[in-house]
Amino acid sequence: MDTGKLHGLAEKMMGVPLASAKAFPLLAMLLVLAYIAVFLVQPFFLQNNLLNGDTPGIYFSSWYTKEYLFPRITGWDPFFFFGYPENHFYGPLVPYASSLLSLFMPLESAFKLLVAAALLLTPLSFYYFARSFGLSGKDSALAMLAMFSLLFVRPDELVGGNLSSLFESGFVANSVALPVFFFYFGSLKRGAANGLFVLPAVLLSLTLLAHTFSGVAAFIAGVAFAISGWQRQRLVFIARHFSLAFLLSAFWLVPAIAKIGYSDVSTSGTVPFDFLVLTIAVVLAFYLGSRKESGAAEPLAFVALLSGFSFLGKIANVPFHFQRLFMFLVLMAPVIIFFVLRALGRQKALWVPFIAACLLVAVFSPGINPGGVSILKSVQGTDEKIHGRLYIDAPLNAESQFEELQHLIPMQYSANSVKGQQVHSSRNSRYIFYMEQALDGNHSQWGVPLDLNLVSSMGEDARALVPFQMRLFGITHVVSAEKRFEEWEEVQDLFAIYLRDENTGETSLHNYKLYKVGGSPIAEVLKARPEVAEGNWDDAVKGWFMSNAVKDTILVSEPVPGFAGAGGETVDVIEQSSTMERMKFRVNSANPVPVLIKISHFPNWRAYSDGTELRIYRASPYFMLVYAKGEFELRYVNALADTAGYALSAVGIAVVAFILLNRKRPFFGMPA
Repeated sequence: MDTGKLHGLAEKMMGVPLASAKAFPLLAMLLVLAYIAVFLVQPFFLQNNLLNGDTPGIYFSSWYTKEYLFPRITGWDPFFFFGYPENHFYGPLVPYASSLLSLFMPLESAFKLLVAAALLLTPLSFYYFARSFGLSGKDSALAMLAMFSLLFVRPDELVGGNLSSLFESGFVANSVALPVFFFYFGSLKRGAANGLFVLPAVLLSLTLLAHTFSGVAAFIAGVAFAISGWQRQRLVFIARHFSLAFLLSAFWLVPAIAKIGYSDVSTSGTVPFDFLVLTIAVVLAFYLGSRKESGAAEPLAFVALLSGFSFLGKIANVPFHFQRLFMFLVLMAPVIIFFVLRALGRQKALWVPFIAACLLVAVFSPGINPGGVSILKSVQGTDEKIHGRLYIDAPLNAESQFEELQHLIPMQYSANSVKGQQVHSSRNSRYIFYMEQALDGNHSQWGVPLDLNLVSSMGEDARALVPFQMRLFGITHVVSAEKRFEEWEEVQDLFAIYLRDENTGETSLHNYKLYKVGGSPIAEVLKARPEVAEGNWDDAVKGWFMSNAVKDTILVSEPVPGFAGAGGETVDVIEQSSTMERMKFRVNSANPVPVLIKISHFPNWRAYSDGTELRIYRASPYFMLVYAKGEFELRYVNALADTAGYALSAVGIAVVAFILLNRKRPFFGMPA
């Protein structure tokens, strides 16, 4: 087809000359922003209940930050997996920004406003990125349209960054980090020419704090800049902006790195065709280099490094979610294509088919549902005072969306629960997953390495251990649609869910009730001396947990004093903060006895008795054990890594303030 005729027809349809460097970019941007506002933001605001995919996990983090931590950024969260530090291993930007906005509006509106802002900024970041690398206004607008249309594509894996992963899989942090990343990449190109490094440093820090994996991609982008322009001035610029970004994010980054051993993460996914992408990037780099298309050097170096990182990391079994990098590679394609077309002298002749292809991708990609599909908004309350822990027994076939009840009920009841999405990297999470699989094989598990064959091979023997495991965990109440054990005492009906099987069309009714299950206090005196685990701790604990030894034995990671309770000693909680970061106990014993505290072991915990610090031992699975009598206090305090991180970030803020107060240019930064 004659592209010249297509060009003229398009001009008549739009009513403006498409060759205009001003009209077309503005019209294209307004078109995309209008689409986002009407077809994405509006249904998301009006209909979405924030219970789809991973959304309830990050929304819970926002809720907990607002209700219990604010204005602090991090702290202890007792709600899931027997406690875990909130905003400690996951980027704190989304929860904290939502909490900050909630000072002026309801939290749900604040959370949705943050997501809407990210959506509206995304096409602007694409345009800024393309312009930063030397494309004209018209070509940058076309690149922006192409990049935005690619967000409609649904890869086979849950990649993050595209629209389906945002609204259906709930990868909110990934989508919030996306525009920040492209603003950062563009600011590198602009800043490197003038040595203005503060803005790139701030944007790199924000990308990392929004989403860890996106932060890794941003770091690789900085490295790509360094290797694609090996001049002293550029290297100094990269070093300065990396250093400042590290300082600004050190309050979160330093503690997360220092305590990474308390996180349990497995490898997940890979970048599709990563080695093929790497090969194409290298070939294009040589080709465009021979054509002196220098503007493409950094994007191509980024594509090569990112695909190479994912390829080698997967081979080395690095615990990283490599699929979250895929969209960064995909979104580089339109800009790189424009450089190829320009090198061929064909960019003017091919732009109409190019935009037509973009529209076809957007139109024929499967639809998304910004309004969400979960059927719940709230559940019936209860007058029962829930002490101890509440377990939500909701398999995948008994709730309408993944993990919706596990978050909705604890938030509505303000009750400490057992299982949550945002802290699945807790060292205790695998034991909850083992218990759930023994209870019902339809329960979900994710994020940590498991040996589920162990559970299935035990059959009813594994199920018989569940009541003892629940007692170990301090579970006193259960919300379930089934009475799993005769010993469970029904308290009241709560709510009913009707579910429809999409494959068969059949509907099923699930009546959820509240049960008392006995349980045990959060701290108790051991009647038997703990046994020292032999060999690898995780292997030893797994074997202990899935055996009869879990009924009456506790393992410890090192030798402990050789005495135990006589049988009549008790422990009372006499004081407790809302976050459980400070608890005071009374041990009713004349002599020191081993006290098992069913709170996750973590380096920030300290125990004191009469001003003397008590030794805290690690007890199975990942609980704490102290030897005490009379009153003692448990406190969650800043560790050395926390203090160092805050101090470094204070230095970073001081550096930024100094530069802003002494700048001589109308832009963040100073000459390199």
